[in-house]
Amino acid sequence: MRHSALVHLLGDVDQITVRQVSLIDQSLTVEVLATSDDPILLRGQAASVMGGLSGLDVPDLFPALNFTNFAVRLVNHRGDDVFWIISSPQDAKFAETGAVRWLANSVFQDNTPAYRRSQADRLIAQLEKGLRDLLHLHWHMTHGNGYISTVLTSTLLKDLRRMARREGEDEHDDRTLLDYTLLPQLAASACDEALLTTHGCVHDSDQLKEDLAKLNKIRRKVAHHRDVTVQDLEIVRTVVAGIFRPLGERHPDLIMDFLAERWDDAVQTLMKDLSTGMQTEDPPEAGTVPETERQAIAARMLEQQLAAAKRGQSALGNLVVPAVRKSIHDLVELAFRRLVDALGDIAVVARQESLNLAEALAAQDRHAKAMEDIRKLGEEVERIRVLEHSVR
Repeated sequence: MRHSALVHLLGDVDQITVRQVSLIDQSLTVEVLATSDDPILLRGQAASVMGGLSGLDVPDLFPALNFTNFAVRLVNHRGDDVFWIISSPQDAKFAETGAVRWLANSVFQDNTPAYRRSQADRLIAQLEKGLRDLLHLHWHMTHGNGYISTVLTSTLLKDLRRMARREGEDEHDDRTLLDYTLLPQLAASACDEALLTTHGCVHDSDQLKEDLAKLNKIRRKVAHHRDVTVQDLEIVRTVVAGIFRPLGERHPDLIMDFLAERWDDAVQTLMKDLSTGMQTEDPPEAGTVPETERQAIAARMLEQQLAAAKRGQSALGNLVVPAVRKSIHDLVELAFRRLVDALGDIAVVARQESLNLAEALAAQDRHAKAMEDIRKLGEEVERIRVLEHSVR
């Protein structure tokens, strides 16, 4: 739903070009043409828009609007997101006068060239460290201390030792020398090492070689500060996820950061799916249809919502939970159990031929509290996901 009156009001804020204002997932969202691709300047532009939005007393000007948050989307001329941020109306007031508090209490996402480059760099670094740790684990178990001279060529070993000496590192420590290997060298070792295939850490050596070659092209873009495109970043995410999947099954401790990020993304998707499943059609108003028909419609609506909650509960139970997410995972599981129980209770009440008002109100209250718990945990998962992986 678009709101043209707000477009005109916000268009006067610091000569900002407002493309549209709409309601998206209960957020009053202002889409603005970005004036830069610099992350700092974009935050300043978003602060101006958010401050202008907060200062308009929107609830008084437009009482028919039903929203819980303000959101600002900065887009380029093609309409691609470069930066977005979501704030509560209370925190939006600090956008221009208390930027630190505003950012700390808001959820935001960067999609600038600097962000994409940093994310590709971070994921490739995770992969390189994961492969080094994996090779070290299997080589040390098989060959013992000093394995490095057994598994690497003399030419490469000489180069690695020279680099270690230059940096003041121990040139005789196996794991230290692995830190100086580059992605192509790691690829050669990982793809040719039968130990990794035998133990199920690598499913297809030829595919691994092809994927790491793709990744190395993007790594060179990062190293030379060239533009990392949206497609490049997606390739990095896909390749790293594909390589880490079997590794996570065999050695989850080697890729804990990656598993934590995967949990964050999976739970965020699960929460969005739940929200979609909860958006059922409300029953007709009292008096517009026979009460028995209205009650039957309400019961079907609740059963659809219950099915959506059970799907979410089942999906949550199938997730691999890294140790660093165990506490919040337990809270999310508890919240889903309470939601399923509450929806089950209220669905039973709705099916009763003789509706008991006290039971209905009690079930409705449990349902409202369960939904609020889910909402708060969804916000916390989103905050973790964004704040841990955003450029500041």
